[in-house]
Amino acid sequence: VLSLYSTGRTTGVVLDSGEGVTHSVPVYEGFSLPNGIHRMNMAGEDVTDVFHKLLGLQASQHHFERDKDAALLNELKQELCYVAPDYDEEMTLDAFRIETTYELPDGQSVQIGKERFQATETLFNPNINLGLDMGSERRTTPPSCCVCCCRC
Repeated sequence: VLSLYSTGRTTGVVLDSGEGVTHSVPVYEGFSLPNGIHRMNMAGEDVTDVFHKLLGLQASQHHFERDKDAALLNELKQELCYVAPDYDEEMTLDAFRIETTYELPDGQSVQIGKERFQATETLFNPNINLGLDMGSERRTTPPSCCVCCCRC
């Protein structure tokens, strides 16, 4: 509720995402609605996995090993990834507007573009097709924000 207050609002949906679980909490006039709270077993660790797979699709980039480079991948995700206000519009932007260069600890540089917001989009649209073979990892849970809004 406090994160909603910090934006000057008393009604909305708060998305609380940790490493292993995400909760969406509907709030009305400053009070959370317990019957509308939705748990989704997709969170930061899953976003990191998707981010890793997206970076792996770049042929000319540094090769990241999930186990060995876990801390580095997590740092990259936390520093560079963001949630696009409008995913479809963000996909149409020119590369120079969204690409950024990150210098790795070994001195190499890696160029990261659309992966910055594609990885986080999986929290809101788990069935999005990013050209990845997600196999059994693919979630069929509806987007948590929509579920909460429908329950309110």
